Amino acid sequence: MNNRDDDYFVRRVAPTKNDEIKRSSPAPGGRDGEIRNAPKSTVPVPKNEKKEELTTSKKVVKALTFDYFGKPSGIDSVFLILLIMVIAVGTVMSFSASYAYAEKKYDDSYHFLFEHIKNLLFAFVVFVAMTFAPPEVFKAFTYVVSVVAIILLICVLIFGEVRNGAKRWLDLPLLPLFQPSELAKLAIIMIYAMFFAGQREKITSEKNGESFIYGMIYPGLILLVFVGLIYFEHHFSAIIIFAGIAFAMMLVGGTKIRWLALIIIAGVSAIAVLIFLSGYASGRVKVFLDPWSDPSGKGWQTIQGLYAIASGGIFGVGLGNSIQKFGYVSEPQNDFIFTIVCEELGFVGAFAVMMLFLALILRGFYIAKKAPNRYSYYLVMGIMIKLALQVALNIAVVTKTLPNTGISLPFFSSGGTQLMLQMIEMGIVLGISRYSHLKK
Repeated sequence: MNNRDDDYFVRRVAPTKNDEIKRSSPAPGGRDGEIRNAPKSTVPVPKNEKKEELTTSKKVVKALTFDYFGKPSGIDSVFLILLIMVIAVGTVMSFSASYAYAEKKYDDSYHFLFEHIKNLLFAFVVFVAMTFAPPEVFKAFTYVVSVVAIILLICVLIFGEVRNGAKRWLDLPLLPLFQPSELAKLAIIMIYAMFFAGQREKITSEKNGESFIYGMIYPGLILLVFVGLIYFEHHFSAIIIFAGIAFAMMLVGGTKIRWLALIIIAGVSAIAVLIFLSGYASGRVKVFLDPWSDPSGKGWQTIQGLYAIASGGIFGVGLGNSIQKFGYVSEPQNDFIFTIVCEELGFVGAFAVMMLFLALILRGFYIAKKAPNRYSYYLVMGIMIKLALQVALNIAVVTKTLPNTGISLPFFSSGGTQLMLQMIEMGIVLGISRYSHLKK
């Protein structure tokens, strides 16, 4: 320590005779010897110390990293562990359910396994990026994601590939085949999160006119844009999921119950009309009511799926020992993969998979509850609502509780687009969990 530092220490820290006299004198409003509101630190900061000035480069980094939002902490380890477990079980079952069909169609029993792992590794990179991004980044890109999703939905109607009578896929240069409707699901969640976060007071207003406009009309118009485009894709399952996301987010967003009752009535009526007008959807409803009326045609998938579930019993026939995947359940690696889970793992294994999904969803809701701001809360809630809807609807379809609508099982069914978007969404949830320690 140089002489200057020694002088500073003696002058600022070492007690002097005057300091002792001041301490011994009565403090205002307190007992003798007490100093009210005394600072905890014994070493005061020098008055002449200047605040650090940020260089231009540091200011740019601060802005790009949204440093003003708050310092992050660790991710939610419970959610991450549950997610890894779901992905691991899904990968194993994807291979077990697909190798027979892959051998027959591609002469390579590992075809779908390699595709699944390749998609998973590519999605993992984006997942990590989302995990380390602050919530304000997602908010900043809400309109970009939404506009891109709408443009791609329009492109599907013009340039889309037709498969099984439905035009849902885009095959663009330098990009793999993908479904824009998957991106649109995330887009509507992001739009609703921003809208409900910004208009909460008007949505919950005691003025009926204001609460109706902001709680019903505006969310309904947003939904109409997406559903209107998807209707022409013959993608009825996506319409159901969009409607479910909209209803659930309006519920948590503060829309009054009386307006939600109107939504239920209008939604059921609209779905009935769509089924009546769409021969594609009405045919599936007829098969749902009586699949044995066309056992070798439209009812084949449903009947064989039920046979697979019944064959599993309590403990299943054993991993890899399914009979129904050998040409009976059509494309068992896709929408009906849960029937193979039931057959090979039985009721116990199927129940364990459902409980694993339930634990992941509930942990996601917990992260939403601890979210640092309103936008983050609605964003996580929307993502977990979407996951819950897809899991519930897929299981309901394969167990013949609902008509066959072509809804995949997250992290189990094959498909690069959906896996990529699911990993992005899980990354967003984990990214927001890093800020759950901040005061709201």
